[in-house]
Amino acid sequence: MKTLPKVCAGRLGPARRRACAFTLVELLVVITIIGVLVSLLLPAVQSARESGRMAQCKNHLRNLAMACIQHNTTNTHMPTGGWGWGYVGDPDRGRGVDQCGGWAYNILPFIEQQPLHDAGKGLTGTAKKDALGLMAQSPLSVFYCPSRRQAKAYPYKSYAGGGTAGPASNYSESTVAARLDYAINGGSIVSSPAALGIWSSNCGNADCGPATDPTHDELLVKKQLVTTFGLNGVSYPLSTVKDAMIRDGMSGTYLIAEKSLNPDSYTNGVDSADNENAYIGDNGDIRRNTANPPLRDRAGVASADIFGSAHSPGFHAAFCDGSTRIISFKIDPDTHLRLGNRADSSPIDVGSL
Repeated sequence: MKTLPKVCAGRLGPARRRACAFTLVELLVVITIIGVLVSLLLPAVQSARESGRMAQCKNHLRNLAMACIQHNTTNTHMPTGGWGWGYVGDPDRGRGVDQCGGWAYNILPFIEQQPLHDAGKGLTGTAKKDALGLMAQSPLSVFYCPSRRQAKAYPYKSYAGGGTAGPASNYSESTVAARLDYAINGGSIVSSPAALGIWSSNCGNADCGPATDPTHDELLVKKQLVTTFGLNGVSYPLSTVKDAMIRDGMSGTYLIAEKSLNPDSYTNGVDSADNENAYIGDNGDIRRNTANPPLRDRAGVASADIFGSAHSPGFHAAFCDGSTRIISFKIDPDTHLRLGNRADSSPIDVGSL
């Protein structure tokens, strides 16, 4: 039986052995080809990863929107905006105007977080403040966009500590806080408790909250002031927005969307609209409006009160019927403005967006 000759066998002469080896030029060519292939494949890999992160982000938003809708079904109104940034949600204060926490706190039972919602229930004094303080530090993955940052607690520093966050009124402060990458629709009007002029001060800042907790009757009076201000979103200070108030239709009104944020402040808690915790009452950290066009995250650019995202195509928005879609940053500013107004008698065909 014949055997094939062994190529480059040791008995071959030096010239033949050299001919069978790689030259330096050939090696460089191979390395160059590999480099070119990697450079061609890397963007595709990165794009695939970002597509996965965007899909996860959209799923988070959909879950939050469905929780708001379940809250509406159970309590006959959308989650209230609460009182202001000095307060986190209180499990002993119900769900209407008496509830000091914002929308993210109020939907906790509808995203399988009843124990977190009930933190401090039945307690008083320091024990209750400490329990609510622990809640304020508790991050939930559904609150974070994976394209922007990890789901964990980030630095928190109030005015008293030389930071930018408002001092806590009903909870114990810590050095970290859970954050929120999604904001509820506050309407087409720029609003805040300070602008409404309904909060007294007990800590050097008008948004900090009343010196003593207001009574139910006092809250109703304050709610009337909010009503005269003409806020037209889905959730804002002391709100209890019912289905009948969303006259432009559920499918044509923003419910929740991604919020814009300066990338320089993703992790340091310095941005004035990302320095509190996720469970506070009405504030730019948890509520945005459509008075200004949406904005993609851009280093060095502050974006308080503006919707936006870290994604290049646009930002995800969920509507009051639970539908979720990507909205281009190039959306017509007037269309964006009207999508924030629940009752401007000018409904939008979202199919054209």
